[in-house]
Amino acid sequence: MFITAQAILESGWGKNVIGKYNFFGVKRGSWKGYYRLVKTREVLSHGDLKLVAPEVVLSCTLRKDGKYEYRCLMAFRDYSSLEEALKDHEEVLRRFTNAWEYRKDGKRFVEELQRGKIRYATDPNYVKIINSLFTSVIRRL
Repeated sequence: MFITAQAILESGWGKNVIGKYNFFGVKRGSWKGYYRLVKTREVLSHGDLKLVAPEVVLSCTLRKDGKYEYRCLMAFRDYSSLEEALKDHEEVLRRFTNAWEYRKDGKRFVEELQRGKIRYATDPNYVKIINSLFTSVIRRL
């Protein structure tokens, strides 16, 4: 259920897929394949985001909650097939070893992805949004 909710969130119900198959908004990171630069929003606790070219910060705004909202051009993976996208997405998620053991419990899984020093998403409302999508997806089944 998490995979479906995440694909809905990251792709705007399939309307804003990055390339043909990046439904999950997976960033380039150590990826050696093709990528696309996409305008995105990141919310971080610090005001000194460092990106590597060709990525660039377009703006940085201090929010009322003391966090910084960045508008950036960032590199996202551009997969050549849906199979490649799904396989890579699973590999990315497996790196969150504290969360992986809960993969069959969507709500606990997303909560664990957002715990700890390294979090899966920068949006402070990520867990709330995904949980809302769980409810929406279940209603449609």
